[in-house]
Amino acid sequence: MIFHMFGHVHVDPIRVRTNAETALADAARARALAAELGVRWRLLEDRLGPCLRAHRPDVWNSRAAAASRRMLVGTVAREVDAARQEMHRTWVALERHARQLEARARADLARAAEPARPVPSVVQAAGGS
Repeated sequence: MIFHMFGHVHVDPIRVRTNAETALADAARARALAAELGVRWRLLEDRLGPCLRAHRPDVWNSRAAAASRRMLVGTVAREVDAARQEMHRTWVALERHARQLEARARADLARAAEPARPVPSVVQAAGGS
């Protein structure tokens, strides 16, 4: 991507732009997946949140089936809650990853637009001619 040529730093703008475009495409895919997960998480939360809050073991009154109901509801509630939390963590991680990819792509595009910078030679750095 960056190499020295005749005392100048050369940034291959085509390669940098290609990398930036790839990063932007990856970021767009990550954002799309994150958005889909976000919608699904909100729907799951809206649909199951009240049910999970209402169906705790202390709500069940029937003595005949109380133990089995508590066990069933507890198991379902734990599994759904674990899936909901994992979905939320994945959603947040994808959003963060998309932001990082976009920032890297913007930096690459800005660097690709810069002209080549002269690099001091070893002789110049030592004070020679």
